[in-house]
Amino acid sequence: MKKLILFIFLNYPALHYAQIIPNSSFEGTPQENIPPNKWSPCHEFSTPDTQPGFWEVTKEASDGDSYISLVTRGNLGPYANKNEDVQCQLSIPLKAGNSYDFHIDLSFYENYGHFIGFGSTFLKYDTPAKLQIFGGVNPCNTIELLWESPIIDHMDWVSYSFTINPQVSDITYLILKANYSDGDTYFGNVLIDNISVDFCPFAVPIGIQPFDTLICKNDSLIIDTTIPGGSYQWNTGSIEPSIIVTSSGRYIVDISNGCENEIIEFVVDEKECSCEISAPNIFTPNGDGINETFEIWGTSDIGRFNLRIFNRAGVKIYQTNSINDYWKGSLHGKEFPSGVYYWVIDIQCVKGNSIFDNSYKGWVTLSR
Repeated sequence: MKKLILFIFLNYPALHYAQIIPNSSFEGTPQENIPPNKWSPCHEFSTPDTQPGFWEVTKEASDGDSYISLVTRGNLGPYANKNEDVQCQLSIPLKAGNSYDFHIDLSFYENYGHFIGFGSTFLKYDTPAKLQIFGGVNPCNTIELLWESPIIDHMDWVSYSFTINPQVSDITYLILKANYSDGDTYFGNVLIDNISVDFCPFAVPIGIQPFDTLICKNDSLIIDTTIPGGSYQWNTGSIEPSIIVTSSGRYIVDISNGCENEIIEFVVDEKECSCEISAPNIFTPNGDGINETFEIWGTSDIGRFNLRIFNRAGVKIYQTNSINDYWKGSLHGKEFPSGVYYWVIDIQCVKGNSIFDNSYKGWVTLSR
């Protein structure tokens, strides 16, 4: 039984999607030792503050009304050498192997500190620190360092932009941690506001048109709608990117990449078939002698034959009336570039005393 494979080729625009990080501007009532809503510390020695207004910090937020401060600690007191951190659970995972553009506002406050006990000694947290961003799959589970800032020694808010590439696993938790400039411990601080991520490097299809197709009775069809990082829900109940269709019907898939979703419908009808063809979905005319041409194979009951090949712009670039002609990815000495090409085959089928026409359509990838 032959399988006809339909590949759906999609566009992937980038979209800004800060909502993946809950409370990305750290909005909340300023209070000491308590982070804003949706953020939480990872250990008992971490006491992040919702600023401004505490430990002599009066700086205005870079975005909204509040922000968060994290400190590093030196070798003094019950929390000695215990640096602060804070975490949030992402609304949508960052997929391993994908790239994400992050933005974050950072600053340093030179008068940060507090008085010790009831005495007059003022403990200064006045040494610039750096920020580390970790990824995890469970709360406070720092499985991978995603980014590390330079030493934040500027009093003004500065927006940092960087790209992260999770490699170990899909990231579901983001952990922010203050750290020292080197191996020596000291009292320092870093202020954090307005963190966001361009989350949609592989967006779901925009403007994809549904199509109708035919399959022969007792034949099958593979509808493949794969996109990077996609999730799928078919009206058949399948959650796979592709399905095998063996009968007529309406096949609907809801595709999501976590930011947007697109619903695509395919209408499949059955018809009686005698003449059958087979076509590859890729060929490689690179001179290595393997899979060099786009060849059509057909049964002996095929009479008249016509093959046309079009580029993505819909321009016909090749035509032949012989099933024994092979397209080499060129015409009159002109080589066509690697890419996806659309083909149409019209045949006349001769079966006993019956003669009828049939058509086939599909895509082929030329890879040099």
